[in-house]
Amino acid sequence: KAVVSTQSTGEIQIIKETDEILVVNKPASFPIHTTGRFQYNTLLKTLELRLGYKLYTCHRLDRLTSGIIVLLKNPTKAKQFAALFRDHEVAKAYLALCAGRFPDTLGCSEPIQRVCHKLGICHVNREHGKPAHTDITRLHYDKESNTSLVLCKPKSGRMHQIRVHLAHHGHPIPNDPIYSRENWARKSTTEFSEELSRALFATDDIKIAMETSVKPEPASDEASKENEPTEAVLCGEPISNPDISAELLSTEMIDDVKKTEDSVSSGEQTTPHRVSGDGIKKTSEISLTPSGDFLLGDKIYKPIPQLSREPGCPECETTRLAPHPDDLFIYLHAIRYELAGGVYTSALPPWCKREWVP
Repeated sequence: KAVVSTQSTGEIQIIKETDEILVVNKPASFPIHTTGRFQYNTLLKTLELRLGYKLYTCHRLDRLTSGIIVLLKNPTKAKQFAALFRDHEVAKAYLALCAGRFPDTLGCSEPIQRVCHKLGICHVNREHGKPAHTDITRLHYDKESNTSLVLCKPKSGRMHQIRVHLAHHGHPIPNDPIYSRENWARKSTTEFSEELSRALFATDDIKIAMETSVKPEPASDEASKENEPTEAVLCGEPISNPDISAELLSTEMIDDVKKTEDSVSSGEQTTPHRVSGDGIKKTSEISLTPSGDFLLGDKIYKPIPQLSREPGCPECETTRLAPHPDDLFIYLHAIRYELAGGVYTSALPPWCKREWVP
């Protein structure tokens, strides 16, 4: 039995259902409950709509992570199961694909501290971090891609624990938008915080050239001031280095206010524009294709059609980009949970080859 989801990387597969419990295999890029910009396209809302009854959570997975989620059909049972997760009485196993050749086995007991509460970014900190332990075993090494499939068994439940521990030992998940940044996970808390602060709150200009056929006219002093580069703003604060900040945030509001020398010399001008979309990691490399799509590296992002447009509305002036399939997941999957006398195992994720698993 399966329930088809939308805007995700697959179906919600039902693993086990009783009068009290519902265990499912969550697709990647599918948030569990209503949060931020996700109001209805969530795991809970989709299941409740299709199944016709209320569900309650007792734990969570990151949006980009796939795998087992345990849901309950009444709030009392949900509190009981939540206590099992809180008291570390759940045996959990995850599959992850990490960079490089990982050691045969490794036990990581590095304490983890949440560096940025607003964005939920964590870091190893031996002085101020909370206790965390992950047992990691290499299952397969792929020479061609120089990646290792590892089995991770976290004994605690810190935010991003597996991702942080893998990155700390120099083997980050390659498509992790945060912790795959070189050496970030191994820096001191002070260095990490300072770099994070520079990434989010210093100023920088952003280049996304969108040319029009309108020839430029001499601008007055007031008009020139209006056309000066503006800062991209996040929560009232200017965002800096877009190459870093866009990797930290799933969605960026990017202001294009820069005119290029080529467009001016050719009698064309660039118009102010905003672009928002998942997976935009290096905004300076974004370009507009003749067909109206956006090109970033070798990926093409298609704009989402607008149903209406109101002059002067900043939302209407923003082009929303549909996410690229490669930006909808990371190589991390909850494969097995054991709790309350039950053992639940999911199918392998699409990125994991069957011959890799012993």
